[in-house]
Amino acid sequence: MNARFNDPYRAQRELLSGSKFFAALPPALLNELAEASRLLELPANQTLYEAGDQIREAHLLFNGSVKRSTTIPGGATKVIELVQSEQLLSLGELFGATHYASTCCCITQTLLVAIDIRKLRETTVKLFERLTK
Repeated sequence: MNARFNDPYRAQRELLSGSKFFAALPPALLNELAEASRLLELPANQTLYEAGDQIREAHLLFNGSVKRSTTIPGGATKVIELVQSEQLLSLGELFGATHYASTCCCITQTLLVAIDIRKLRETTVKLFERLTK
């Protein structure tokens, strides 16, 4: 049987290697991220995460549209951003917090790669160490 069909991380690896965020990673680090990720295909109106949820994964949007929002004093909802292109969602929260401050909902059907946040942070440190040697 062809090894291409035996690779459970092939889809994630192909998406990550073609992304503007991870394309330049050394193959070993890219493989680590791919193996610590999962592919998500979500329908419209699906909530990806809610404010207060613990950050366990980083979400890289490849296709579709999402809305990030927050609740302001008085209970009103304020839209923070609408994302329609490749983007690492909630970047500031991923590296600066342990829990989401925003809620993220799919506007349309979406395709994302969810990467274990611990592995992403570890990979970032490894990459920084390589670059500063």
